[in-house]
Amino acid sequence: MSTVSSVLGAMIRLLAEAMAPLAIALVAIVVFLFAGNVLLAWKERAPAKARAVGYVIATLAGGAALYLAARVVPATRANDPVHEGVALVSLFDPVVSAFCAAVAGLMWRFAGKRWIGGVLAAGVAAALIAKPFVSPLFRTYDGNPRTFSPTSETHLFFLLSGLALAVVALVMIVVSSPRTLADELPTARVR
Repeated sequence: MSTVSSVLGAMIRLLAEAMAPLAIALVAIVVFLFAGNVLLAWKERAPAKARAVGYVIATLAGGAALYLAARVVPATRANDPVHEGVALVSLFDPVVSAFCAAVAGLMWRFAGKRWIGGVLAAGVAAALIAKPFVSPLFRTYDGNPRTFSPTSETHLFFLLSGLALAVVALVMIVVSSPRTLADELPTARVR
């Protein structure tokens, strides 16, 4: 009998504290994908309620993004020097942090505060991009510390997540929000 880890050759382990932010962000993305037009129509019918829901989800996702970024960006030691095989930094934390920051930015935009979302996403992106250069991770092998280079696969989790989030932040800051649902939908011109 083959298991997923034996077929893939690796097992993906997410920390318990990453599960709640990841679940919130995934639910928000699924809602955006499958009910985006319904959300826009609801925003026009009940703008105060839509804004309040946007504030709540943006605050939760933004808090999760900031928590995860604050947890992994200052850390420099990748593994526990005493207990062999115990990782101190999960490499999925920067990915989940960037994902939560993108969802928070989208929800701030949905709530009509695109600048807050753009600044939040840009700040988390800057922290993730700077991580390999400012405080690079190191791992202890046989009692000797070895620092990872900024372009190592370990630091690529930080760099690529930060770069993708920087693109999202740039779009959020540069592209203005449409005022109504009619502005959002394409219309045909009649001559």
